[in-house]
Amino acid sequence: MSHRLVGCDFSSSPTKRKPIVLAHGARRGDVVVLEGLERLLTLDAFGQWLARPGEWVGGFDVPFG
Repeated sequence: MSHRLVGCDFSSSPTKRKPIVLAHGARRGDVVVLEGLERLLTLDAFGQWLARPGEWVGGFDVPFG
């Protein structure tokens, strides 16, 4: 069974210069295999991504300041 994993770098309000970056991967045995990167340029695009169907586990780097 492959476990879908997503890492999200959300360090500021997204722009073309500093988009929200998603790292997609899957657990294979004892390792995580990076399958690709996705860049989201707007908060709306991030909301649409969150609304997609499917199961995954994520780690998020978000600003709290």
